[in-house]
Amino acid sequence: MNQSINQSINQSTNQPIVIALAADLGYQTQVETLIKSLCYHHSHLKIYLFQKTFPNEWFDIWCQKLALLSSEIIPVKVCVDFSKYKSLEHINETGFYRYLIPYLDEERVLYLDSDIVVDDNLSEMYWLNFNGIPLYAVEDYVHNHIPAYLDLDLSPYFNSGVLLINNILWKKYSVCDELVTINEKIVNLTYGDQDALNIYFKGGWGALPIEYNYQVDAILELVLRREQEELARKNGYLDVIPKIIHYTSKFKPWKKELHTMQISTRKKYWFYYHLEWNDILEQHQK
Repeated sequence: MNQSINQSINQSTNQPIVIALAADLGYQTQVETLIKSLCYHHSHLKIYLFQKTFPNEWFDIWCQKLALLSSEIIPVKVCVDFSKYKSLEHINETGFYRYLIPYLDEERVLYLDSDIVVDDNLSEMYWLNFNGIPLYAVEDYVHNHIPAYLDLDLSPYFNSGVLLINNILWKKYSVCDELVTINEKIVNLTYGDQDALNIYFKGGWGALPIEYNYQVDAILELVLRREQEELARKNGYLDVIPKIIHYTSKFKPWKKELHTMQISTRKKYWFYYHLEWNDILEQHQK
């Protein structure tokens, strides 16, 4: 049964927030923008980057920067070929790298997609008490109202771009192997990794508030479907002040496509993109 956000456990402010990212070198700029947005609102971060192509020099540079905020970034070299599980055109195999998170020597991990910026402090959410729940996530605004997905009996269906992972349980139940098995058996999943996660964790995940995965283009799609606009308003999607902005779909702020509803969230991306490291350090001196 889904459980809403309830209580956080008390933690020392010096205990790191563990972040997992996954990307190829083609998303270098977006990863750097995401890291800057995280650092603007946090110190004491421990960031793992699952990747195949980032050079060691890149990690050296970012380790030097992050050390000034008592933070670090750790490369995780992926040697598994997930390419045969690829789904939609704008989704590449890096989405499957999150399957490998149980191999990290960490008890709790916050996974973030690379097409995200963080616009607030996440400590309250990060230190949620799991109470036996294997992960927290945010419902996917669109897929919960698509007949084909309702037919799969996966409702409520979550978006896998933000996952607060109870890594103790992911290790215990060999979640990586279980997810790969699902992809091996069901070859026609539209959203390969996200669908597999929803199949495996059906009925067993906790729900986070919308602001922790504000799915920009999903909300836009609901509004553009006139019959769904009232649904978006009723559920409060249009009134949310997001803490995590997720640029879902193929329409990204670094591309030319633009709708008037996207302007404010698009500006957020470019704000963090243009930040200099001194700007971030000054933010922590206030």
